[in-house]
Amino acid sequence: MEAQMPKKILGMGYQQRFQVFCALLFLSALFFALAVFVGIPVLAMNPRKFALSFTCGSITFMGSFSILKGPYEHLRSMFTMERLPFTTIYLGSMAWTLYLTCSKGGLKGYAYVMIASVVQLVALLWYLVSFLPGGTMGLKLVGSAMCTILQPVIKVLVRAQAMCIAACVKYFARGSSS
Repeated sequence: MEAQMPKKILGMGYQQRFQVFCALLFLSALFFALAVFVGIPVLAMNPRKFALSFTCGSITFMGSFSILKGPYEHLRSMFTMERLPFTTIYLGSMAWTLYLTCSKGGLKGYAYVMIASVVQLVALLWYLVSFLPGGTMGLKLVGSAMCTILQPVIKVLVRAQAMCIAACVKYFARGSSS
């Protein structure tokens, strides 16, 4: 795979680009974790937190591949005829989500933000399969590496989330019995 990649991009060799790729991939995982552990619990009241975290995760996720392949090569591959529908849907859903998050309110805004986020999620999964070096094998490799790296973080976040939910339930139970 290293032999297929250009020697220098943005003044970085393959090893450095791979390190930045992994760092951006980790950062995108943190944004997605924020969307799940902070955004989903308050989704009914404020979908903007989820949508903004999720979109930032999508942007850093896409940026990680841009660094690995090179920005010009990545954009060129995104705008080929067979990937043009994906590119339009993915970039459009991110722009639509950001626009709706910043401008629309109320029930109608809530529904639009949720629809845009679902479209973005589907496009992100499509992106994973079509752009990951090595295709599905690369997806399995990166997925298992990210699971190994993120497992301790996820355990801590799940425990913290459970403690927060328990504290909220206890608080509301105490308030309703008074």
